[in-house]
Amino acid sequence: MKKLLILITVFLISFTINANPITMPSVMSEFYLVSSSEWYIELSFDPMYYEYNPEISTLDGLIISSSSGSSLVKEGINFTNGDIIILTQDSLQNTVQFERSGDFLKLENFNIGIWETYYFGDIEYSQISSPIEGQSLVNYKYTCTYTHGETPFHDIENYRLIKDNSPNIGLETEAFTPVSGNGLFCGVVLDGSDNPVPGITIGYNCYAPEDICDHVINCAITDENGHFSENELSCQHYVEIFYFNFESIVFCDSVINIEPNIDNYFEFRLDTIFSGNKSVSVNPKLTFDTYPNPTDSDIRFNIQFNGYKFSDNILIKIYNMSGEIVKILPVKSYGSESCITYWDGICTNGSAASGQYICKLELNGKNVAELKLIITK
Repeated sequence: MKKLLILITVFLISFTINANPITMPSVMSEFYLVSSSEWYIELSFDPMYYEYNPEISTLDGLIISSSSGSSLVKEGINFTNGDIIILTQDSLQNTVQFERSGDFLKLENFNIGIWETYYFGDIEYSQISSPIEGQSLVNYKYTCTYTHGETPFHDIENYRLIKDNSPNIGLETEAFTPVSGNGLFCGVVLDGSDNPVPGITIGYNCYAPEDICDHVINCAITDENGHFSENELSCQHYVEIFYFNFESIVFCDSVINIEPNIDNYFEFRLDTIFSGNKSVSVNPKLTFDTYPNPTDSDIRFNIQFNGYKFSDNILIKIYNMSGEIVKILPVKSYGSESCITYWDGICTNGSAASGQYICKLELNGKNVAELKLIITK
């Protein structure tokens, strides 16, 4: 019985440790690629490494890997609390090269608790575009608030690769912080008729949407000419374009790269992305949808005006995928908050519609909303 209790206790301790592994802070602070065979890696060790590994004082067993292969570091490279260590090709037992167009940097040492991988350039899982000559990749450290539901839980430290135009490998500066790592994020938002759209929110941040702190976003708002401009970190950004108080539609999303010390100009057109059967609307007070969709019978278009005031000049224009208008349907609101318009699926030339179509809602000669329709006759 005593042996059984001991085994159960050991099992529970082991289960707790494995179920709640310690996540150690990153050690890779900066990576400067001069050429495929000449490079510099800056390491900085948090005091946690000494707390959990007080008996370890060297990098023995550390493996550096890229697409070209792997190598152990040479034995006897010491580190102490607060040190910044610079690794080069001469620090390794074998040659490890990096391709500027796209590669990865992996650091592994399970004795110390290091397992980090960084992807850049034109490869799968890339976290940032390729650094040009004279740029380094900095593992930028920032603090964000983790929430449980809608309640702030605690602050956590996170990391993200950004570009720095002033590499500071080994200098007496703070690790995990760029010197020159900002660029201008600017551009214009246009509607389906290439008209600028004011009051659009461009939400973005320097990490992917699945990040634990993805609820924290930066925002740029388009002016009366549809333009926006914000100074931002030079990294890979996940971008969503939406009306701030219009939760039912995100017009489009994208992943962009901001380069440091230059104007990074982007044009976003709202009619280039369709999401399911939702309409894409440039007016937050107006919604436009169709039912059923797909359909093999008559089509019903539903328009909700939600207090929006307009003239009676409202049309639904239906286009085939070649951009040709196949039907124009006038819409009468009769002053109500909503209206329904039907289409029997017969085109102007008398043929029965079949396939994919784009339906555009036009107010006073301007395209304000559109959706995709599938007819299976």
